[in-house]
Amino acid sequence: MLADYRFFKVAHGKSAFAWVQVEAVNRPDGQFTVADDTTGELHTITKQNHPEWINAALNGCRRAAAWLGTMPWAHGFDIRLKKVQVTLADSRSDAVECAAFLATAKALCRDEYVHIDFDGAWKVIASGGGHID
Repeated sequence: MLADYRFFKVAHGKSAFAWVQVEAVNRPDGQFTVADDTTGELHTITKQNHPEWINAALNGCRRAAAWLGTMPWAHGFDIRLKKVQVTLADSRSDAVECAAFLATAKALCRDEYVHIDFDGAWKVIASGGGHID
């Protein structure tokens, strides 16, 4: 399933933006894997031109996969990072990581269980409370 998350938030008068698209494909072996599958389309980021943004997005996907893998319904997926878009003025690595986490959760139809909070950095919070590590 292809899913995306457009992160645009403001905290303490500063905006943050990131847009991430991922694809989740079922795995019969029950494992979760995360891979960079960005292609360098116009206006998108790749590992070659901006590795810091791709690394932040991959980290968000990995964190989401680890969290989702603890769910009783989880049966394994390949998570493929497809696209990352940022603005140099408003993007931060924590925003990119959150966008990737939420895109991954959305791809697996579990985005209603999390939301975003700011406490000096943008973080994904479980709906029941508490940061997701």
